[in-house]
Amino acid sequence: NRLSAAAFENFRHHALNARNYFAPRSEPEPEFSRNRFGVSLGGPLLRNRAFAFGSYERLSANEEEVQFANVPDPNFLRGNFSSVSTPIRDPLTGQPFPGNVIPQERIVPFAAIQIPVIPAPNIIGPNNYRAIRPFTEDSDSLSFRFDEVLSGDHTLFQRYMWFDSEQAIPSAITDSGRPQVGRN
Repeated sequence: NRLSAAAFENFRHHALNARNYFAPRSEPEPEFSRNRFGVSLGGPLLRNRAFAFGSYERLSANEEEVQFANVPDPNFLRGNFSSVSTPIRDPLTGQPFPGNVIPQERIVPFAAIQIPVIPAPNIIGPNNYRAIRPFTEDSDSLSFRFDEVLSGDHTLFQRYMWFDSEQAIPSAITDSGRPQVGRN
């Protein structure tokens, strides 16, 4: 039977964190910020009979993530396997390709379209490609609840929740997104 309110904030930033272990030392530290905040308010509408509660929460995150991938040698993408000792055989004849080089006219058109988008290795090791890619997340949520005391034995409540979120999720070479909207 009294009005209550609360507010909160949780803030994180790269200036407050240790440096990302996988980030190259020769480049500026990757961006990182995450801010979550919200408010709530509740109290009586009619003393001892009807009550309401509402809350709002927001998350905003921006981060440059260090991503790794294993990409093929650029010569392999062009069909040049001359550095490999195992013979590359023509599937039509069973004979090795001369010099372990697949002729360009034998590269399948679908593969030829994909080759230009595959990056070249930029570091040494099994995960030979490193990229710093942006991850973002923005979400909002809102909720309301109404309670009513009908009698000593009966109560009634209604609730409404709304959620809206959008994420841009990186990997070393591609991006994906995850939109989410919900109402209950």
